[in-house]
Amino acid sequence: MSKRRYRTVVPIGNLEIEFKDPFQLAPSITIETVPDDLRKDSHLKELARYHREWFDGCRNALIIHYEAEALYSPDPNWQGDEPRSIEEAHRDAAYLANIAFWLQHPSPLNFWWVFHMPEFDKFIVQASKGGTHFLCHPNDKDERVTAADLGPAKEIFAALMKIPRETSAWTAIRALIAALQMNVEEIRYLLLWVALEALFGASSEITYRISQRLAFFIGKDKADAKALRGRQEGIWFQVESCSRRMEEEQRLNGTHCHQ
Repeated sequence: MSKRRYRTVVPIGNLEIEFKDPFQLAPSITIETVPDDLRKDSHLKELARYHREWFDGCRNALIIHYEAEALYSPDPNWQGDEPRSIEEAHRDAAYLANIAFWLQHPSPLNFWWVFHMPEFDKFIVQASKGGTHFLCHPNDKDERVTAADLGPAKEIFAALMKIPRETSAWTAIRALIAALQMNVEEIRYLLLWVALEALFGASSEITYRISQRLAFFIGKDKADAKALRGRQEGIWFQVESCSRRMEEEQRLNGTHCHQ
């Protein structure tokens, strides 16, 4: 089956830079003015009024240019156990781009909708998906990403795209994405703390401390809690020893294992 040109277009809110030429965020990703093909597409009539008003206020969009045999074709770069489509990969990339800009310059910059557009005589919307947009801190509501932020954000984005899944760094990114979508302050800060723990915490030590506290919580009395703690310490020691052996084997064999 022959391939067709596609675009994944992600309108960006509160990005007010006037682009004379597309900004190359990555080899196949640009940031540029929202395409006329999208603005005039009849698909937009299906959006709720609030979402349409938000879209009308977007000047620019992140656009991923690609070729595929059909919509939702498998992502050829994906190595996970479960299949993933190209469009799902693009949605992940949009979130990582949003994170990159937030890390460079905290602001209300965000995206809400993702539009997938194959090319026929023109690019038309064939599928779309909404999501939960990022919520900025009240102190940052008047901040805006500027042209000076584009280069540094591009470097951050490139680094984020290289992070392997099923690692502590990826856990931190997922926790950060969830935190920035959360409007309950207590939960937001807890998720930010999870991100920090994933990056800087010692997982084995945390597990050890939790096992101690659970023993005192579960135990019927002090003696029972002490016995439970002793058994947990033995299990913890075995897990830690096994983990160290696996790490040493991986180091000697030059392999990486997702645990």
